[in-house]
Amino acid sequence: MKILQHLLLFLSFIHPILSHGGEDHSSSSSYCNSTEYSPWASVHLTGANGGVSLSYRSSMTHIQFSMSTPINAWLGLGYSKDGTGMMVGSVGMIGRNDQGGSSVQKYDLTSLEPTGTVLHAEQTLLNATFVSDETGSVMNVTKLLTDGEEVIPPQTPKVNDEETKINGVKFIWAVGFDPYVIGHQLSGSVILTLDPCGDGGSAQVTTATPYSKAMKVHGIIATVAFGALAPLAMLASTLRSFLDFTFMGQKAWIVLHGGLNFLSLILGAAALGVAIKAKNDQDYSHFAHPHEKAGLILFLIFTLQVINGALRPKPVQKSKSKSSIDSSSDGFTDGSGLEVVEYSSDEMDVPGKPTKWRVVWERMHKVTGLTIVALTLYLLNSGLGSYQALVGKVQIWNTLYWVWFGVFLAFGVVLLARLVLQEKTR
Repeated sequence: MKILQHLLLFLSFIHPILSHGGEDHSSSSSYCNSTEYSPWASVHLTGANGGVSLSYRSSMTHIQFSMSTPINAWLGLGYSKDGTGMMVGSVGMIGRNDQGGSSVQKYDLTSLEPTGTVLHAEQTLLNATFVSDETGSVMNVTKLLTDGEEVIPPQTPKVNDEETKINGVKFIWAVGFDPYVIGHQLSGSVILTLDPCGDGGSAQVTTATPYSKAMKVHGIIATVAFGALAPLAMLASTLRSFLDFTFMGQKAWIVLHGGLNFLSLILGAAALGVAIKAKNDQDYSHFAHPHEKAGLILFLIFTLQVINGALRPKPVQKSKSKSSIDSSSDGFTDGSGLEVVEYSSDEMDVPGKPTKWRVVWERMHKVTGLTIVALTLYLLNSGLGSYQALVGKVQIWNTLYWVWFGVFLAFGVVLLARLVLQEKTR
């Protein structure tokens, strides 16, 4: 009996504590299920082109964003529902200026092509505004956490594992300078932590390197390879009479011609690798654009040209007498292809003529070299156009290109005239 009395006394003592704890829990639950927003959290997405900033706050049902940049541009933000941070398959909120004025609307991002940005069937954005002029661009928008097939968890789970570096909701973002949303100049992804029941969220930028930066590196390497070193290799062969001294056991022009071509091939492979990696990082399709297809063709042809140069046949069929052909005529080509060879009378297949295989090789080398020149001219021009679509004005590079183009074209005309003259004199 006394034991029962003690038990009842103990229960009556802890009852207020349990009741108080229950009231606190009820109060907290009431707050978390309300429409009140957490405090604003901000993150600097990138410092490129003046910078891009994002502020956000969330409730149990909505999330509000304010995205800004000090340049005149369109702004895009979208939830990465699969967590990969890839563009295709996501639904983006894009603020832009168009013919009907400014707008913020939802778009289905179905592909990487300009036609792949399609207006979403259901426009559910709230309090959406967009202002963009020469002083900067600002997009404000409220989004439902549960919006059709998109379901964003309102509360980021707490993770105690210290090895967990990424914990939150991933969003993709983009900034573009053209009014038609053809391509973005800056892009990346950011992980947002949602905490409407606490002190607000936090953010972790996971990808802030702009795609345009990788394309700039690609363009510089490709220009050095095919716009500088390859023409210098041709020039070394053309100016063989001035480079007819011995260097490293061979004629200097041969060393320069072969070495510069090989270095061009190595740098061309590096430029191709940079472009492929940049496309993979953005989940872009490969070799879909004419520039990309032409670039791949140039690299393959240039590779064959280098291999063809290494497998060149002898200038003429060897006779029993000693060769009188100078080592300067070692089979390297002149300009974009043909080597000028002084043949001795005792080394002719037919008097005054080289062997038939040498003729075939020279003509193939000639056509391949001219093809490389034509593709290089096209690719440098189209590459500048693509880069301009990414970053806006590149006037100084356009000017340098046309200066270079004039010099290259003049060299090409002289080279072609010389090759034609050589054919006629054979």
